Amino acid sequence: MIDGQPFLMSTDNNIDPGDCNESLPELSQLEEMCIIRAYVHMLIKRVRGYQFHYTGHCVSFIQSNIKFINTLPLLPEDIDIILLQPSSSNLQDPRYRRQFERDFRVRRGVIITWLQYLKQNHPDYYYITISIDNLSQLPDDGDATDRILTIEEQADQAPAENDVSNYLSSS
Repeated sequence: MIDGQPFLMSTDNNIDPGDCNESLPELSQLEEMCIIRAYVHMLIKRVRGYQFHYTGHCVSFIQSNIKFINTLPLLPEDIDIILLQPSSSNLQDPRYRRQFERDFRVRRGVIITWLQYLKQNHPDYYYITISIDNLSQLPDDGDATDRILTIEEQADQAPAENDVSNYLSSS
């Protein structure tokens, strides 16, 4: 305590996060999205040549609802991710796949470990249902880029804004 005030994160003010289990495996970006309970944004990535970094602008889409998920994990095709792909590219090309393999890697065992830990230790996860059917559809350890919604851009037009808008209005 400092001057009679408790530390910000302490048992004195009931916001002590407790011990963090450092033995939990690190999650990829897609694995995190498979086990998260609430979505407040959509992720859109643009495929660019053979580069390994992203530059440009951040676009935020206003959505009128937040999705709360009670059955986990989600499948990659059910997550709000869109890849904007140039018409001249081939996502099966190893040079393109390297752009996304780290972000879109899915490991079933890691997801099971995290869901079990969260269900036992996090109050927001106490009442979730762990779907055995969804777990069986996830790869043991693999790339799920081919399961992400991909919109092909035309060579003579700006980014496929109409395609993205149509997808957003149908969600």
